[in-house]
Amino acid sequence: MEQTTGGRGDGAPAVDERLEEGHSMTRPNTADSRDTNVKYIAAVAKILHANAEAAAEGWTEVGLLVNKAPDSQKVSTYAALERGSEHFDDWLTPSAWDELGKVLAAWQFDLSQQGHPKWTAMFLGGVRDGGLAWLPDYSPTFGKWRIRRKHSNLPAIQEGLEKAARL
Repeated sequence: MEQTTGGRGDGAPAVDERLEEGHSMTRPNTADSRDTNVKYIAAVAKILHANAEAAAEGWTEVGLLVNKAPDSQKVSTYAALERGSEHFDDWLTPSAWDELGKVLAAWQFDLSQQGHPKWTAMFLGGVRDGGLAWLPDYSPTFGKWRIRRKHSNLPAIQEGLEKAARL
């Protein structure tokens, strides 16, 4: 399901190893923004978990792609939910999309107010019996987490979930 939202609105994040090693010029060191990021990762994960439980009891994987253009208030999102080999569409309620939009906008606002770099794209998701991964991107083209309008976004979700499963 793809959604565009706007407005203001537990566990430590798994950070891509290249980010911590400083290997990517599109991924600045976010260590100083860690508390802010953890706060909002937990808020987004809580929304995803609650809605996954309501839509598919016993779900196995949940993933979210987010794109935020630096010069726009709009946020594009794509969410996937699976229970084994069963894929669910339209599983987030309108109120969940609204809440998610508010949390994402508040996250960007807080990063900006604190002088931290703002992500432009991210994967956030996890496996029920495994880890949770937050994988941000800071490039203006959204990197590997770019939401594709005319193509399936499931390969990107699966890539993020593979990382989450290893945590």
